[in-house]
Amino acid sequence: RVFEMAMNHFPSIMVITETRVGGDRAARIIEGLPFNGFFAIDTTGYAGGLWLLWKRKEVEVFVLASTKQEIHATIKVCNSDLT
Repeated sequence: RVFEMAMNHFPSIMVITETRVGGDRAARIIEGLPFNGFFAIDTTGYAGGLWLLWKRKEVEVFVLASTKQEIHATIKVCNSDLT
């Protein structure tokens, strides 16, 4: 579903909560998604999990801090057509 949404809507950044997937399995799933930057917080047992995914050519993401339930980051939009 996440791959389908990313391909249909072309987001530069995507946050996925309650992934319930961690470790090697999470890494394999993230590799298959159309994002080349990511920060992931692992699950606690079979609960939780938080992924911040982004496209490096479109945004710069600087993760400042994280906990099991949150990610604090600054985001800079690159090459924006906005005036």
